[in-house]
Amino acid sequence: MSDAAELVNKTVPIPDDPGHYAIALDVFHQLHCLNAIRQKIWATEAVDPNDDTLSIEHVDHCIDSIRQSLMCSSDITPIVFQWDEEEQEAKAMANVMHQCRDFEAIWQWGKEHHSNNFNMSKHVDDPLDM
Repeated sequence: MSDAAELVNKTVPIPDDPGHYAIALDVFHQLHCLNAIRQKIWATEAVDPNDDTLSIEHVDHCIDSIRQSLMCSSDITPIVFQWDEEEQEAKAMANVMHQCRDFEAIWQWGKEHHSNNFNMSKHVDDPLDM
């Protein structure tokens, strides 16, 4: 059975690459979105009106995508408070230890499974539907 058949959401086959299906890991989409937001905020030159990645609609989509990811992942690492003698108040210390996934391993998997020949304009009948 194809790995694509096990996905919760159906995807399309890659044209001219039988047995392979198109997916993208959301972490890379989220990093793209974070970069688009960064570019929109820190743009020092006029934004190209033909660049859809910096349109307000795309940036709004990106903010919502990152919101969904944060809510879904819900990092529950405790942020601790420590007494600041000089300020005479407790301050949040966000530089705490987190339990993380191995991003380098995810990056490597993505590189190993990258397809350069995915033509998104070409339709292919899905053999899993037949």
